Amino acid sequence: MAGEDRTEEPTSKRLSEARKRGQIPFSKEAAVGLGFLGLFGLFSFGAGRLLEGYEGVLSRGLQSVDQGPDSVSGVMSLVSSFFIQSAPLLLIPALAVGSLGIAASLLQTRFNIAWEAIKPDIKKINPLEGIKRLLGYRGLVEVFKELFKIIVIGAISYFVLWPQKDRLARMIGASAAEILQTVGGICMQLLLMIGLTYMVLAIADYLFQRYSTNRELKMTKEEVKQEMKQQDMSAEMKRAIKQRQMEATRRRMMAQVPEADVVITNPTHYAVALAYQSGEPAPKVIASGVDLVAKDIREKAKEAGVEIVENPPLARSLYSMCKPGDWIPADLYVAVAEVLAFVYRRRERKNVSHTV
Repeated sequence: MAGEDRTEEPTSKRLSEARKRGQIPFSKEAAVGLGFLGLFGLFSFGAGRLLEGYEGVLSRGLQSVDQGPDSVSGVMSLVSSFFIQSAPLLLIPALAVGSLGIAASLLQTRFNIAWEAIKPDIKKINPLEGIKRLLGYRGLVEVFKELFKIIVIGAISYFVLWPQKDRLARMIGASAAEILQTVGGICMQLLLMIGLTYMVLAIADYLFQRYSTNRELKMTKEEVKQEMKQQDMSAEMKRAIKQRQMEATRRRMMAQVPEADVVITNPTHYAVALAYQSGEPAPKVIASGVDLVAKDIREKAKEAGVEIVENPPLARSLYSMCKPGDWIPADLYVAVAEVLAFVYRRRERKNVSHTV
């Protein structure tokens, strides 16, 4: 019903479909926070080599500035040279941050890749749909969250940098090593504080996303009933298909019973029909069954004039070891050969008596 409240928890089927669409709890702040903390750890344990590299690049840059490039092209050449020399040193932190971001995303989604969410969709670039999302419940929360992050990160930066203003002012004319040591220490404080702040935000955001996603996926009582009906109908259809397949197999098997050379019985619980043709590697089981199916095989054999031989151990062994269409196993060659020899002798005596 259109006005019915969504009070029921989402079913496993609904949750599975939501995962395929990418509709799962996810916080972007976790990837950012891990990135900042990863940089902090990287610089804490590998700061020596990185600082040496940065110091060399900075020293060469300061020397070039002292020499004073005499044209705009000279300045551009100096800047480009500085970035080219810095690129390899920036690559390691960039790879570390990227790897941690990917790891955070995969862990949150439990390695789920929502291909449906990746597919192009005109609604994603429709301005009206974008405005609706922005003014919606989630959109307003996202706007508030971004404003809150700006205020918090701004406050952290202020409280870390403001006490260092005099120290930074004295860096004019200092050596590259002194500049890197001072600025590096301040950056380390910022990385740690911002990283921890983002992780706290990530935990709060993930809990909100989890609550919000569950709220969106909740179902009405009618939707739950309809889904249960669909599942029951699906189970009934599966049973019906399986039943039809079994009946078709049984009909094909019964149609082959008149071609058998012998039916070996238990005498009432088991029945196995065997046929042997010259040139084949061994006799073949063409029909087998227990109880009612065994009864049908015996009746079909009687109608077709096929010999029925009672041999309980052999009947049970054939039934347990072979399926219709299988050659009999080598272990049973002798026992089956004795039965077939007995059947062939009886058939010959009947033929002789009919001839006389």
